[in-house]
Amino acid sequence: MHRSYLLIPLLLLGLGCTQATDTTQDQTMTEQPASTDTAETEKATELPMGTPENELDVVENPLSDHSAFLATSRDASSWDLADEAYANYASVPDILMLQKNIGPFPAGTLLSFFVDGAQDSDFGDSAFSMVYSLDQGKTWSDRVTIEIDGTVKNVIVADPSLVQLDDGRLRLYYFDFQANRVPPEKRAGQTYNMYAAISEDGLTFTQEALVYESPDMATDPDVIFWNDAWYLFTAHLADNAVSMSVSDDPLSFPVGEAISAQGVPGALAIGDELRIYGCTPSGGITAWSTDDGSNFKSLGSTGLEGCGPTITQLLDGSYLMALRLSPEGTGMDLSPLGQGSAEQP
Repeated sequence: MHRSYLLIPLLLLGLGCTQATDTTQDQTMTEQPASTDTAETEKATELPMGTPENELDVVENPLSDHSAFLATSRDASSWDLADEAYANYASVPDILMLQKNIGPFPAGTLLSFFVDGAQDSDFGDSAFSMVYSLDQGKTWSDRVTIEIDGTVKNVIVADPSLVQLDDGRLRLYYFDFQANRVPPEKRAGQTYNMYAAISEDGLTFTQEALVYESPDMATDPDVIFWNDAWYLFTAHLADNAVSMSVSDDPLSFPVGEAISAQGVPGALAIGDELRIYGCTPSGGITAWSTDDGSNFKSLGSTGLEGCGPTITQLLDGSYLMALRLSPEGTGMDLSPLGQGSAEQP
């Protein structure tokens, strides 16, 4: 796809200047996510201009009626849902506020990756697109296609989860949806795989490793660094469960164990607390909390409908949640995954 560029002064963000990160450090020294007290900027840069929604050649498929919405909160408990979607033809969105510059994007930029429902339901080589915001979610760019180089043959990338490392690079975790295309009667011995890819510019990623293999049906990875360890949460939609795997290596996770959370997980660290947001089969988004990584207590409903919640904290200390809604119903559609028709990532 031809990509044009627009020169935009970054001073509009009003962020403080700090010394740029040295990205030549050894990778083993930079496997922590970017710290939240770092903000960097430059005088100007070129940002990608994507394709407007009214110019998309939308292929009707099971994801084309999905839309990504935002909800805002001061305390990550009580939420206000926006009236309009920030991205249409978008499923299972992930959202992240950059703590460091990467490629054309300054610190403070919001990135939202999603499975592109405007494309053919077989996904092809470009399952992901993204939009970005320079004003803390008030306005958003047109969609930009995300490229992943070096993917294993036949891998269908789905269900994005983004982490920014201390050196500014972005790591993208995703699920290989190919497993769900196998008829149930042929799934004996099959694993459900999660991969990681790395990026120097936030636009082009290179696959790094197979990071997780589950013997049971697992989708929708969400990864967070908390309490000096890496946590991988996955959805087990057949029984509406969430699994948690803990590792000190962000590129290798052991088989996870079920926790009390439900639905498609989104993790958020608030001080010493780790929260998991998920969704019930009826469509309500609920939350759970832990302060030890083992015992989770229910925080009840957020008051939101929808599914696939992911959360990031903004510069003013408030929180922004991205979630998926569709006109046919806001809840999780368990039957495609459970029955193996595999039409919904």
